This record gives sequence, C-alpha cells and structure tokens, in this order.
Amino acid sequence: MPLTTGTRILLFLATTANEQIASVLSHAGYQPVSVSTVPEAFDALRQGDFAFAITTRPDIDLLRNIRAIPVINIEVFFHVIPATGLSQARSRKFDRSAFLERVAFLARTAVTTTDEGPPPLPTTGYCRHDCFEHPKRHHGCNRSVWQTREG
Repeated sequence: MPLTTGTRILLFLATTANEQIASVLSHAGYQPVSVSTVPEAFDALRQGDFAFAITTRPDIDLLRNIRAIPVINIEVFFHVIPATGLSQARSRKFDRSAFLERVAFLARTAVTTTDEGPPPLPTTGYCRHDCFEHPKRHHGCNRSVWQTREG
C-alpha cells in the first residue's frame, strides 16, 4: 500500500483502458474515478477533489483548461518491444512499476487547488515606468526602482 492510501485520481481514458488502469490503481490502494467523455470529465473536475489526473497526450490540455491540475501522460509508460523473427508486428509493454512510482510521487506531492485556483500573487508596487508586476517576478526592464502604490 502506498503512503497516500485513498488518494483520489481522475482517469480520463477510453473505457477499456480506464478499467485496466483503475484496477492497477485500486490494487495499489488509490481511489480512481473513471470517466470517458468530456462532459463526464468536466463534471468530475468541477465536483471532485482529485490529487491529479491520468490521460493521453491529446487530452492533457483539455483537462487543464477545465481545472488546473497535475496530469500524468499514460502514453509514456508504454514501451515498444522490438519485433522478433519474421514478424514485423511490434507490441507494446506497459511499465507498471514506473507508472506506480510516478503515481506515488504525485500522490505525495500534488497540491489540489480550489475552483478559484491558487491565491493571487501580491502586487506590492510598480516600477517607475508603470510596469505593474510583482517585484520578485519583474519582467526584466532593467529599471529596478520600485515605488509603493501609495507613494
């Protein structure tokens, strides 16, 4: 069992893949929630408190546009096995241990956000030429003299 038993994870994959990956995650002690359509993903992300999501590369931006959430690209855990003999067909092998290591890492470190997103950065001043930026994230205009908003 992982140290983060019970971590809720959103799976946004095709139905068959959802079932297989959900089984792997459940067996490892996580709480996968499977969805396979965009409306289901939208509803789940708006209602649920997920540590992160798992999907394929084309759907990563879709999930992040619904809610800012860490995402695992499941495709990186499938490795091509070279063809042997006369067969030109290649098969792919799922690297379960690397997948579960990545899941465990994100389960320990992921910070879920509220629907409002992370708190805004404080804006404590502006540079003299009116570039409103946070002093520690100034865009590099080479003018480092800051004034407070009151002054």
